[in-house]
Amino acid sequence: MRELSAVLTVLSAMITPAVLILASGSLLLTTSQRLNRAIDRARAISDLISNVKTMATYSKARKELLSTQIVSATKRSWLLQRAISSICVALALFVATSMSIGIIEVTQINYIWIPAVLGMIGISVLFYSTILFILETRIAYRSVQREMNFIIQENKDLNIDENATE
Repeated sequence: MRELSAVLTVLSAMITPAVLILASGSLLLTTSQRLNRAIDRARAISDLISNVKTMATYSKARKELLSTQIVSATKRSWLLQRAISSICVALALFVATSMSIGIIEVTQINYIWIPAVLGMIGISVLFYSTILFILETRIAYRSVQREMNFIIQENKDLNIDENATE
């Protein structure tokens, strides 16, 4: 019975990183979707900018808006790519943490600090990716806000309430 308890303790310890593995996988999927949308947005803006006939009919303000939008979309894509890389590293660290717990228990070596260090590094890398998400979200918010303010200014005659966007 004592051996079963020890096995269950080891399995429980190995499952804890699995929760972080699952969370990392979900973040990876969501981030990939956000990156696809940011890239699609950048391509759409790029197409508008490269269409000389369309650009000739645009006001200076609209051209400036498109210029800032392409910069924002590029920054967002860069941040999301970095976040994806970070999540993949964190995922690998969490898998390594889980494996090291099992290996240490099976081999009875006294290096219990290894899974702790791997887990802490993995959590730190995951934290870094959340900082990247915050930065990307702020850029996306400002970009949308600029675009909406431009539309309101451009269509003043429609009597759009400017306070509705705050």
